[in-house]
Amino acid sequence: MQLGFASQAFKQSEFCGDQIGYWVEDSMALLCIVDGLGHGPEAERAARTILDFVSENIDASPQSLFKGADEAARSTRGAAVGLVHVDRKEESFTYVGVGNTRALFFDRRSRAAKLLYSTNGIVGAGYKTLRPEQIFFDSGSLLFLYTDGFPAQIDPGQLSHLQRHPGIVADEFLDRFTLGTDDAAVLVARLESRA
Repeated sequence: MQLGFASQAFKQSEFCGDQIGYWVEDSMALLCIVDGLGHGPEAERAARTILDFVSENIDASPQSLFKGADEAARSTRGAAVGLVHVDRKEESFTYVGVGNTRALFFDRRSRAAKLLYSTNGIVGAGYKTLRPEQIFFDSGSLLFLYTDGFPAQIDPGQLSHLQRHPGIVADEFLDRFTLGTDDAAVLVARLESRA
């Protein structure tokens, strides 16, 4: 599985509240995007607190990860969080989100895009019931995780470098779609099967 990411702090600040984490082991992967509320140092602290918790508990279930992250972030302003668990043997991934992070699946064969939604709430201040969504993929399809520094609805077909490395795709995504009104971050994964 190939991964790429790009981020930009609001007004070129040294602090960015939109953070990315990923952990890949054999046929499994955990991908995470966190949007600390607002921007600046406190937003970054909230995001890093949650990523620290996730990185120490990557084998936990999504429900446990969100519950633990919610408790860990209580002393911060909180964040929106999107988690993706990829099973390359089953050629599937499961997305779970809280707040306004987004996941967009771009199917390689049909070239159709599917936006996956998060439940309402703030990790660090409580949230409602999680709604995991499982998607099966064809090898070579793309998954975008992104924050609200971008429009909710994006057409990946507008990108000219979809067949190139996800790092190049992420850079173009940032250049083309960022709103410039907040921090912004995007993680791009080219999903591949593993027998």
